[in-house]
Amino acid sequence: MTLEIEPTVDESGQLIELQFIPEIVALSRLDIIKKYTDEWGDASYRQPVFETWRNNTQITLVNGKFELTATITPKPADLVPATLRKILVFVRCDVLPVGK
Repeated sequence: MTLEIEPTVDESGQLIELQFIPEIVALSRLDIIKKYTDEWGDASYRQPVFETWRNNTQITLVNGKFELTATITPKPADLVPATLRKILVFVRCDVLPVGK
């Protein structure tokens, strides 16, 4: 998982312009490139296949309030309806006072 953020706060400190990029990478499967058997059994060459869920959002937020920024539907492993799994991405920004 990675998360890139770039906040910009307005002069009043109540509105935040947010560039927000969350990304999740998961191993989906191992594809067999070449079948091979040695004296210990299966030693086939395998290639990993990854699935990536990424959302690139630019949003204006109010200080201290949650916002739903995205819904992600991962691909199902078997033939089940995709509506059974959802990832909801919420974000909240808080502007904190800086001590003098």
